[in-house]
Amino acid sequence: VKVKKIFEYIILSDALKLNNDKNSHCAEIKKSIGIPDDSFIVVSCGTTDWRKGSDLVVHIAKKVYEKTKFPIHFIWVGGDNTGLEYQKLYYDLAKLNLQDRVHFLGIKGKPLEYFAIADIFMLCSREEPVGIVALEAASLKKPVLCFDQAGGMPEFVEDDCGFVLPYLDLSSMADHIIKLQADRPLLHNQGETASVHVQRHDF
Repeated sequence: VKVKKIFEYIILSDALKLNNDKNSHCAEIKKSIGIPDDSFIVVSCGTTDWRKGSDLVVHIAKKVYEKTKFPIHFIWVGGDNTGLEYQKLYYDLAKLNLQDRVHFLGIKGKPLEYFAIADIFMLCSREEPVGIVALEAASLKKPVLCFDQAGGMPEFVEDDCGFVLPYLDLSSMADHIIKLQADRPLLHNQGETASVHVQRHDF
């Protein structure tokens, strides 16, 4: 019996439209969230449940700000931003005084527009078969950060489309966010490579 692995697919033309219309709405979206233009933005996406790791974003942000004063903002697209899970997240945000730096936006009709304003995509999932949202971010030339032993995304990221960090090593995740913020040529090169690799995932 021959077995062939078939990865997930996305509609690359959606990203192409955004890439061709770059920065048209970026300033407006940043302003609506409350993010200054000169900020470095890390985006994540998913429901706000344990598997997706939304709670980890708060602690990663804390570690980032223990190591840098550069304005790095975290946005989370998707999930409930009014219910009990959000209340738990906001409790920690307020205790850590990060409510102005970590933004849980809830469900958005056009999530790719929020991916477009970001510099990198952070997949915090504890378990994720592939991570279609990460592929979509890669199609927008965003490097991807993810955890090892948490699903199939490391097979895409490898060593040139972002970084694969040890499982739940939040300090390492924070360090690599800072690394990409400080090394713009590396950020650019990894984003370009990601956009090339994701071509094999086009519908």
